[in-house]
Amino acid sequence: MSRVRRVAGVVTLALSLTAMTVAVQATAPPPPPKMFTISGDVAGLYPGSQKPLRLTITNKATAPIYVFYIRVDSVSVNRSGCPASSVWSPDYLGSTRIPRLGTGTVTIPVFMRSSAPNACQGATYTIRYTGSATQ
Repeated sequence: MSRVRRVAGVVTLALSLTAMTVAVQATAPPPPPKMFTISGDVAGLYPGSQKPLRLTITNKATAPIYVFYIRVDSVSVNRSGCPASSVWSPDYLGSTRIPRLGTGTVTIPVFMRSSAPNACQGATYTIRYTGSATQ
């Protein structure tokens, strides 16, 4: 934050001394590194079914973290005629401790809607999750 203030001060000073127009382009800082990753697999879904999905959470931080929220970010499917909306999963709300540089698990249900076409049976779904944690 103070670096931005100093840069802005230097630009202002240069403008007043030279009396010329200067365009300053601000760039956002790079996003923070991902503190943890989420992965998991489930098989055997068919229209109207529910299966447990065991998510593995890998903590990349050098301190323990507490995962308190996980949600489905997006779903894609490898088979035409089978909508991605056929599969859904509820949000996870809780407090799961993941050791520093370690792994832990959270199990959530995954559902295939009963209205899903039979063509969805055996399709491969890619489910992207996003989550929140504190240290």
